[in-house]
Amino acid sequence: MIGWMGLLTSTVAWYGNLFWIAGAVLMGLGKANPLLVSLPGLLLAASCLLGVTVADDSGTYPARLMIGAYVWLASFLGLTAATLAARRRAASQT
Repeated sequence: MIGWMGLLTSTVAWYGNLFWIAGAVLMGLGKANPLLVSLPGLLLAASCLLGVTVADDSGTYPARLMIGAYVWLASFLGLTAATLAARRRAASQT
């Protein structure tokens, strides 16, 4: 519930969202290789597993990762998998 605060607290993992958006847009437009954007986003997002996260609502560090964090990480895996599949499909068509 407090994951959105990552932007305000300069949590490194949150910046993966910017890469996710860019990768999704590039993939949707069929532009340059979105893997170059989605993979760094996945790596940034995965940094939340290192335990250096935003404080929870009681002010203690680090906040516990709950189901939402894992769903969020899964979205990065999904985008990366989709970009790999798109690359494979494009390579087989040429």
